[in-house]
Amino acid sequence: MVIEMSESIVMRYLKHAIIDMYENKRTEVLCPCRRCKRGKWFDPYSGKLQGHLLTNGFMHGHTQWMSDDGAEVNGATAAGGNNGRQEGGHHDIDDDEEFVAEDDNLDDDNNLDDDNNLDDEEVPLASVVRDPHLQDLLLEKTKGAKRKSKLEQLEIDSNTPLYDSEREEESSSESCVVLPAAWLQRFYADRKEAKLMRWHAERKEAVLNDEDRIEHPVLTHPSDASQWKALDNEFEVLGQNPETSGAMDTRHVSCMEETMFLQLGKDPGSSKTVYMGHRRWLQKTDTWRKRGDLFDGTNEPRGPPRKKSGEEIDTLLKGWKECPPPGKIRQKPEKKKKKATTPLIGVWKRRSVFWDLPYWKILDTPHCLDVMHITKNVCESLLGTLLNMPDRTKDGPKGRHDLKVLGIREELQIPAAQEGQSEEEADGGVRVPFGYSGLISRYMDPKKRNFSGMKSHDCHVMMTQILPVAIRGIMDDHVRATLTGLCNFFDVITRKSISVKKLARLQEEIVVILCELEMYFPPAFFDVMVHLLVHIMDDIVSLGPAFLHNMVPFERMNGVIKGYVRNRSHPDGSIVQGWLTEECISFCTNYLDIEDPVGLPQNKHLRRFEGVGHKNGRKELHVHMSGRTSDFDRANLVALQHIDLIDPWLKEHKTMIENSGKPMMTEAEIYREHNSSFARWFKDHIDANPPPMDSDKDKLVLALSHGPAPNLMTYQAYDINGYTFYTEEKDKNSVYQNSGVTMDS
Repeated sequence: MVIEMSESIVMRYLKHAIIDMYENKRTEVLCPCRRCKRGKWFDPYSGKLQGHLLTNGFMHGHTQWMSDDGAEVNGATAAGGNNGRQEGGHHDIDDDEEFVAEDDNLDDDNNLDDDNNLDDEEVPLASVVRDPHLQDLLLEKTKGAKRKSKLEQLEIDSNTPLYDSEREEESSSESCVVLPAAWLQRFYADRKEAKLMRWHAERKEAVLNDEDRIEHPVLTHPSDASQWKALDNEFEVLGQNPETSGAMDTRHVSCMEETMFLQLGKDPGSSKTVYMGHRRWLQKTDTWRKRGDLFDGTNEPRGPPRKKSGEEIDTLLKGWKECPPPGKIRQKPEKKKKKATTPLIGVWKRRSVFWDLPYWKILDTPHCLDVMHITKNVCESLLGTLLNMPDRTKDGPKGRHDLKVLGIREELQIPAAQEGQSEEEADGGVRVPFGYSGLISRYMDPKKRNFSGMKSHDCHVMMTQILPVAIRGIMDDHVRATLTGLCNFFDVITRKSISVKKLARLQEEIVVILCELEMYFPPAFFDVMVHLLVHIMDDIVSLGPAFLHNMVPFERMNGVIKGYVRNRSHPDGSIVQGWLTEECISFCTNYLDIEDPVGLPQNKHLRRFEGVGHKNGRKELHVHMSGRTSDFDRANLVALQHIDLIDPWLKEHKTMIENSGKPMMTEAEIYREHNSSFARWFKDHIDANPPPMDSDKDKLVLALSHGPAPNLMTYQAYDINGYTFYTEEKDKNSVYQNSGVTMDS
């Protein structure tokens, strides 16, 4: 399909092509039409070049609007070869915005192709844009007078790289950072996405102008963290170019050879590898360092393990002579299996290819902790112990035997008959608002005292919201205070912003909490996930808020791409095809400002996020059927008495009662008679003496005389801004708690 070119596009190309021709001392320009394919030279003033482009359009994959200003062009010009003609160049979309690109699709053959073979190999996005059905749909949805010209420009832009992909990379470490990869470049093709990608740089300028933010810094983005700033200082290109800033891969190395692990014995022990000894992170003068009777029976004179820098680790790995080669080693069947290599300082089994990256040794935290899975595993261990689940408790007979083998805490070595929580306490009738989390009752079997099937988000809600409330009044105060502090720690580290001052206080609190847990829980409870809590604050200082570097977005994206699978025999192909289709349509809709998205699933609360609610459970109610007639009449009377427009009729009715001839009527009796008969009298009076209806006031008086409609519309549910609210009556029959709920912004 050949898109008819507009004269404005061609003239814009000619403008830059002529400038480029003079700069390179040429007299002709290569024709980039679909027939010539840069195989013919034309005088730009002869009109032939313009005619070719208007008739045939640009060749597919054409990205050169000007020649490169580099040394090669100047060299070719100086040599005088081919009148200084040099192929290569830039693609300029707008007058004020220049993008560099190289063309890999040059055709050296000057023979013209047949009409049936005009198309080059199509890139995926360009082929989708040229789909006639998609074009018709996009033109229908797009408003404005230049809809077709925007579609033409869209095809050109879809073939236009935004950066030079063939730029030579210098070997020095100072110039190792290159511009973003092709997949990252496409974000900047859309103005909306480009603004989001540059948000951190624009916000940084606002922060620098705020004295309060400078005195009390807050971490809200990875650019606020120490590692981002270190990279900006090491590589000036990163600090100067927001488009590439932070485009680094980060993966956790902390204790290394000083890891304080302990292997517990097998049957009848728990046979677990545990990580205790968190007193090392306490202050040197803390009294708990000398209270071995409360912990493992020994004093703790050591300080926290020193964290090796990236330079030190890089030197160790480079000097490791027994380092296995990268990749999997497949041994031949006839040969004996080689003895496994001893890990370097008990940590590295081989050297990762990430250490080949020139910036990897600069990273203070090259491997980040996954807070999502840490929360999930700690939650499951804690629930299993508190509920005394047979298969998951850490305080069973095996855990008590470990205490006996280690010779610590003699009062706990004999297994006690623990009942855990009762069935009513465990179930508790916990209900949450719709969409807040999964139903806790679905994950629990009270009879078997077992939790199963909880998602990561459900564990997060359990640890941060439900568990602190559930443990009130069911255990000793000191144990409950420790567990509440642990839940509060998980709540704070997952917030979207956290002050730098609070980070130091949180580190001190989590060390104390872990030490208290060592006094209250058996050693089997302290697996590696519990130990990693002491290192989370270091990650936040280096990388920013924890929600920006955990597995939550990746897990959710896995759920999205699973929906793309249509052919179970080739799931990978289905995922690629579905993702490419959605990416192309999303790009088109954003580029053309289409109001209704094409082919994308619609959320239940679509169009309800702008303060416009949606009512459910409609029910018509008549006041006479509900026995509320007297209340209805009283409300109508009160409304009439508070309207200034009705005052003349109110006074007239009172005067009529006073002059009715009834003897000795008190003031109270007059008001009682007035309240009981005014509404009926007012209606009859207006019907007998209708107003002239010349103004809005006359129409209002007539409407008020007839009173409100006796039929009332009631609703049982209301959806607004993504939240659902129920009446108390409807909420009684629901498994969710959607009544009596308030939202705090």
